[in-house]
Amino acid sequence: MANNIAKWDGENWSSLGTGPANGVHDAVYSVVYALAVRGSDMYVGGRFTQAGGVASNNIAKWDGENWSSLGTGPANGIHGVPYEEVHALAVRGSDMYVGGQFTQAGGVAANNIAKWDGTGWSSLGTGPAGRVIDAVHAVAISGAALYVGGRFTQIGGVVANNAAEWDGTSWSSLGMGVANGTNETINCLAFRGTDMYVGGLFTLAGGKAATRLAYYGTAVPLAVTSGRSPAVAPMLSPNPMSAVATLTGAAAGEIVQVFNIRGQLVLKAEADAAGTVQLVRPVGMPAGVYLVHTSMGTVRLQLD
Repeated sequence: MANNIAKWDGENWSSLGTGPANGVHDAVYSVVYALAVRGSDMYVGGRFTQAGGVASNNIAKWDGENWSSLGTGPANGIHGVPYEEVHALAVRGSDMYVGGQFTQAGGVAANNIAKWDGTGWSSLGTGPAGRVIDAVHAVAISGAALYVGGRFTQIGGVVANNAAEWDGTSWSSLGMGVANGTNETINCLAFRGTDMYVGGLFTLAGGKAATRLAYYGTAVPLAVTSGRSPAVAPMLSPNPMSAVATLTGAAAGEIVQVFNIRGQLVLKAEADAAGTVQLVRPVGMPAGVYLVHTSMGTVRLQLD
């Protein structure tokens, strides 16, 4: 048995820790979203409250033999919202940057992005905010700059649409004016040289048509890399959802599927000719985070 994380040595699988408390877990449900390595230590982020029997709020360290929390006491790790999670980790030197959905890191006020220096937590300005569900889904480092992507409209008091840069002192948007960043959520970031590739649910990047994929470079900011014609990104309303939500932007007649964080199918419904679907919460469906999958993209659903 391996709880949410395991090691493959080239021939065999093994758990990280022993007994039923190995790996990371929670009394209700748990998931790992991000991994990062610093020296001989591996850091694990996601949604959980225990790591190898050690109380650890959504982030923990594995040193090859034992688990430990990042910080001490009940305020260790990240927390502060009903559905707190770590979505992304990035390491530079002795510092690790943590992105997700939270308002506290080790007892320090930190809005969705924070830094762990090996001994303590610190915030990066006031962090991202401004959306119904503001969160950081991706973190990437290039030189002295830290880039974050996710779902937000402002960061550190600066208008920034789902993407921003931290220079060590202040935040700035990627692009100028109201068309900066992307028109919808960013889920992943990756660098090749000085170009940063951006993936997500968007159809516009820097005011240019870009279907789900774009790049941000020093010479040509947020240019189109997708050869597909622009499409309407799937949208859910209301989100968070209580009983019923409407999804638009699906393909006509397709079966829209809803999965829980374990990857289990929990709901499906057929889109009408306009690509619209009514999602009705089944009796007993618990609150939490779900993924609504369509052929036009995947949308994160928060169920209250």
